[in-house]
Amino acid sequence: MKRKTFLYNLSLGTIGTILFPSLSYTENNKSVKKSFHWLQVKHSGDDYHTVIKCDAIKKKLRIVHITDSHLTVLKNGVSEFPEFAERMNNAYKNPKHYLTGKKGNKLEFFDEILSEAKKRKADLILLTGDIVNNPSIYGINYLVKKLKDTGIDYLYIAGNHDWHFEGMKGSSDHLREKWIKKRLLPLYNGNNPLYYSKIINGINFVMIDDTTYQINKEQLDFFRAQTDKDYPIILSIHIPIYQPEDRIRESVYTIGDPRWGFDFDKNYEIERRERWSKEGNKKETLELIIEVLSCKKLLALFAGHEHSAMNKQISPSAYMYLTRASYSGAYRFIELTNNKI
Repeated sequence: MKRKTFLYNLSLGTIGTILFPSLSYTENNKSVKKSFHWLQVKHSGDDYHTVIKCDAIKKKLRIVHITDSHLTVLKNGVSEFPEFAERMNNAYKNPKHYLTGKKGNKLEFFDEILSEAKKRKADLILLTGDIVNNPSIYGINYLVKKLKDTGIDYLYIAGNHDWHFEGMKGSSDHLREKWIKKRLLPLYNGNNPLYYSKIINGINFVMIDDTTYQINKEQLDFFRAQTDKDYPIILSIHIPIYQPEDRIRESVYTIGDPRWGFDFDKNYEIERRERWSKEGNKKETLELIIEVLSCKKLLALFAGHEHSAMNKQISPSAYMYLTRASYSGAYRFIELTNNKI
């Protein structure tokens, strides 16, 4: 069966039959074969609170997931590049708070979330993109300061708006590289902006940038290397991965959607960016999704982009969690634990 056909027909029932390769290691100078089975994981909670229990988790970890805050910070009410920022600077103004329904201010809502993270004694803040509306120097400086002031460790991966000034000339890959290097680098704490990982309390937090809707070979190879490590994995991306039911939607909002490409790109004129490729998905993009869905060490995948909450099982061990847009004051509180803690 071809990889593309396999991906499009993949469902929870077929995932369980995928064979995970045995790994070898050395013990007392003897070569030993080690076969990994699906992690025994229990997921519970709702759109705002998630509890993940697994015996592979040795120490409790509390996480606040923030995504799609769409912050705009202006200096004296003036944009840095008004000709490239006007639309997004005016986006999601005065949103309604997800609890009270009252209109408010995005910056105030963001501060409230960070305060909640401290009150809940979070060990980690997980940011999965579109935290700012564009890579304005004012917005990035504001964000870096706010995160550092919490005193809480954080992991960040970009969203498709974080690095995009609408209407600037250049390919998406070129503009992403340019503005990440020019503005977003302080948010990565020295890590590779396109892919990196950090092991915290025995959990491998893997961060991969999928904001062009495509994955390159280096990113694919990096994820494969993470699956070779003997740690449970939490994967964070901005754009969710394709699921078969996405085919009934009129627009493409996930990576790996077989319709992705030139003919289905409905927003390139509004967003003033390069139109999607006529060739469709890269094979590396489809292969990454296969690797994710068949990863027996995966605990969960966290993403945003859609501005709504979702909890969906994508393998015997893992759920894909989308968190409601944080410009409304929403966030997801995550507890990683085991039955003995």
